[in-house]
Amino acid sequence: MHCTPAPETSPSRGLARRLFLACGLMTILAPATPVCAARIDAVKGREYRLTKQHGPWMIMVASFRPASPDGVVQEGKTPEQHAQDLVDELRSLNPGIPAYTYRMEAPEDRVKTIDRRGRDEVRKLYTTYDQICVLAGNYPSMDDKVAQATLKWIKKYRAKCLQEEGVSWLETQRRKGPLGGAFLTVNPLLSPEEVAQHQTDPLLQKINSGSRYSLFKNEGKYTLVVCTFAGKQMAMLGDSNSPEAIREFHKITHDHSDLDEASANAWELAVALRELSANIDAYVWHDRYQSVVTVGSFDSPTDPKIQRYLQVFAAQPGADETQVAGMLQGLLGSSSIYFGMAAGGTGTKFLSIDNAGKKGNERRMWLFDPEPLLMRVPKQR
Repeated sequence: MHCTPAPETSPSRGLARRLFLACGLMTILAPATPVCAARIDAVKGREYRLTKQHGPWMIMVASFRPASPDGVVQEGKTPEQHAQDLVDELRSLNPGIPAYTYRMEAPEDRVKTIDRRGRDEVRKLYTTYDQICVLAGNYPSMDDKVAQATLKWIKKYRAKCLQEEGVSWLETQRRKGPLGGAFLTVNPLLSPEEVAQHQTDPLLQKINSGSRYSLFKNEGKYTLVVCTFAGKQMAMLGDSNSPEAIREFHKITHDHSDLDEASANAWELAVALRELSANIDAYVWHDRYQSVVTVGSFDSPTDPKIQRYLQVFAAQPGADETQVAGMLQGLLGSSSIYFGMAAGGTGTKFLSIDNAGKKGNERRMWLFDPEPLLMRVPKQR
């Protein structure tokens, strides 16, 4: 087998704003020994940050965050230090594995809502937690034989740096060891449009076929991504023996949505948007690591219809709430009452509806991506 690592000196181009799955694995190893003998740069302590030049397919090795509920490490190593140790260890193997760090910063917004008695209230919305991820490998596709062999190997690999005191992870019957939850994924710095270019993937063809609002049904060339849903798993670090840390650990691992829930949330939002009397054509696209909701069907990136959707869904930092409400009413009519803007100056838009759920007695709220992205519509083959 042959493996060609991506350039090791590519400059970092900044981090994607989207959320992304948070636990994973490594790369170029066979069941017993590595299958790629290419020399990997391994200078202990050097930062190897993820860029868009890496991938496009990679292995998510692990994701680190403090175990304390306030996100502060009182003693021991920080998530950044643990991630660096893991990168150093992977690159120091013989042969080495090209590993990189990637920071996911969690957005925090305050959303103005109305309770069941009609009273105003402000809720703090958390979509995830700040995390330091370690990704590894550079594969052309998910079905790459080297990638699959490495994934199988790394699930059983017990990194020495993760055997230190202060490192904790959740072990189940299906997930053994600190890296047992590793998986293949797309480089998180790639845009949905770049991800969609991998449309020849048989699995993507299968999971996006047959649905009433599948993006495959979109007859345009472009569409606008307005909301992103991703599954999450994570390893806990520091202060891991405290009762608060254990409770927080289980809350995170059990309360946060996985890919199935991400898919269901995306579908529910698309249905909600279509059922509004606002002429919004919404679609759903599922990838191996996330589900997105898109709106619109455009012939080109300069289609004038794009502007209407940007006015509805894009964040407007510092904008006057009254003026935004008036603008939304002009664009959406009576349906504008379901849309709002987060407090705190971020200007992020959200949709809130009652009478949702299977029994029609639940309330739903979705926070839209601050900067909607234009993506090319994938075509079914």
